Amino acid sequence: MNITPASQREVTLYYPYYPQTRRSLLPVALGIYKLGIVEGHRRIEGASKKEIPFCATWPVRPVPLPADLTVCRVEFFVPDKTGLIYEFAFKNTDFMGYLLDLAQNLNEGKAIDFPQTFYKRLLGYA
Repeated sequence: MNITPASQREVTLYYPYYPQTRRSLLPVALGIYKLGIVEGHRRIEGASKKEIPFCATWPVRPVPLPADLTVCRVEFFVPDKTGLIYEFAFKNTDFMGYLLDLAQNLNEGKAIDFPQTFYKRLLGYA
């Protein structure tokens, strides 16, 4: 992933919404937002530990405001299955929180994936 960190001006809009311990990743999270796409693998819970490739997309606004909504579309690529496409409208402060988690995974060298809470909301379990 080729991520260009966001400017300090854009980042400061989001400071009040996150604890100081997470703010250092905001430039990268906003940089991911500006890409409008994330491709990764979701590890399935259980004994098999299979990974399902996915592609998440969303429309990019020049300056995403914290109160705006972002509609995220996620498509899972499972052999012999079609139509595994889900959409959910997230408040930007929530969506940016998930991108912060994803940025933390990248920072730690982990797989590109959203946190479990993202999928619960996407699939209507939370």
